Amino acid sequence: MAADNENKNEEMDIEDDLDALMPATLNYDKKAKKQLRKTQALQNSLSKMMYGGGDSEHPLPQSVQLMEYIITDFVESFCIQAQNLAEQNERAVRVEDFLFLIRKDVHKYKRVSELLEFFGDLKELRKDDWNAIHTAHVDTKSMKQKRNK
Repeated sequence: MAADNENKNEEMDIEDDLDALMPATLNYDKKAKKQLRKTQALQNSLSKMMYGGGDSEHPLPQSVQLMEYIITDFVESFCIQAQNLAEQNERAVRVEDFLFLIRKDVHKYKRVSELLEFFGDLKELRKDDWNAIHTAHVDTKSMKQKRNK
């Protein structure tokens, strides 16, 4: 029991030392600050997803870090597989490479197809909105010019 307390105290001392060093170094390293913010945002999102999946409202930081590692490893290996597939066909990585890799997993394939369709529709809506806004803006300008004449 005493050994456990000593180990915890040593871990806390190391974390305290890192926290003491971090602000000074981060002030000069914008890339490190940005990466730290991204990591914290990912961990916050993972924590919420874990809660949505049935974990406690505030999961242990170690659990969140483990999930982050598992997900990062999966995405990295998946991208490497897609890159290898694209290199075999002597071209750049495309969406079709990812679809090919998940073709046997019906649930993933359906979900990815739905999301791709949704984002395509969203892109069209944004394009239509931009065109409508641009047209309205041009019409307003021409009306003002006619009134000024």
